[in-house]
Amino acid sequence: MTPSEPAISFDSDFQTDGWSVEQLLVDGDAYFDAILKAIRSADVCIDIEFYIFEDDTLGKRILNELRAAAHRGVRVRLMVDGVGSANFINGKPDRLGRDGIDVRIYHPLPWQMMPRLALPRSLGLRKVLRFFSYLNSRNHRKMVIIDGKTAFVGSLNVSDVHLAEIFGERAWHDAGVRLQGTPVQILGLIFANTWNKAWQSGAGSRTAFDGRMKNVKIDHDSEFVVRNDSRLARHRAYAARIKAIRNARSRIWIATAYFVPNGHLLRALMSAAKRGTDVRILLPRFSDVSFMPLVSRVFYESLTKYGVAVYEYSPRVLHAKMMLVDATAWIGTSNLNHRSLLHDSEIDVILKSAVFGAEVERCFRADFRRSRRIDRFSPSGESVFRRIFVQLLLYFRHLL
Repeated sequence: MTPSEPAISFDSDFQTDGWSVEQLLVDGDAYFDAILKAIRSADVCIDIEFYIFEDDTLGKRILNELRAAAHRGVRVRLMVDGVGSANFINGKPDRLGRDGIDVRIYHPLPWQMMPRLALPRSLGLRKVLRFFSYLNSRNHRKMVIIDGKTAFVGSLNVSDVHLAEIFGERAWHDAGVRLQGTPVQILGLIFANTWNKAWQSGAGSRTAFDGRMKNVKIDHDSEFVVRNDSRLARHRAYAARIKAIRNARSRIWIATAYFVPNGHLLRALMSAAKRGTDVRILLPRFSDVSFMPLVSRVFYESLTKYGVAVYEYSPRVLHAKMMLVDATAWIGTSNLNHRSLLHDSEIDVILKSAVFGAEVERCFRADFRRSRRIDRFSPSGESVFRRIFVQLLLYFRHLL
């Protein structure tokens, strides 16, 4: 049996001293091997959340380790997204509950909550708009916290597509980080805040529309963790990224899977390149969202005109979300698109050590060598059909 109350408490008055362990883990085999090893060593609690959790080879491996941890008395909490993990949710949470794994679903779809969904007695325009806003807001975070001391943050979901042992050379290219240090407590608070508002499956479950759940108080910001789990936090996260770009002295290197920037971000990147900063953007030539490269290419002409170096990574799907500003690295789940900026819950960590920055630099340089640099780009080279299709997509860019 697992304890009914959290075994680790987080002190909201602690001083953040920075990361004591920073380990870059490139691609899924290294990343998930490290996570599985950490789960096996857990003594007290495991908090784990993923946007996508597949019931495939990797998913089964992780669930087996979570069951074993729960069996030896570790409190295990697993949170998944209602859309991203829709296939996993069908019948799985209740079975996992019997195995000692507490499962919650972030913003489940209505049929996922049946028959326990309590519909409102009346549906006004405000409630309808709120409902669609609820459906559009997803938990895009991917995070694992072991015993409140070790954290894994990255852009990798629980899916076989990340494993070279299964997909070979077609395995997605991605990155994550293993961390220790006092900022892990902030990550724990962020997890707890979302957990308290997520749908609890099984006996005693409540509706996901219950707005009476209290937030865990996070009354300070951190220079090491960038969150967007409230309106104010979302504004600060965006402002912090823009400030970092504007204050860059030597370089801004960005890798992102989905690139649909708003005007402020686009101008900040072009201004940085214009003043002599080495600005490089690494994007996928082939994406899991097939139309995304077409939309991203709309911005190539403006970027390259001002000296931004655009690279298209072609060996396989690029899914990483990294930014290197001078020697400071940002790694996490945020893309440079409207979904990350406006709608989805994201998490990013900032790592300032020169040693770690050099490791991220080596990763970027290896990827640049495998990519095609685009110095000049004109949409006139695209077919008329493609240009019309992309323009239609841009009308709905706030949803992309």
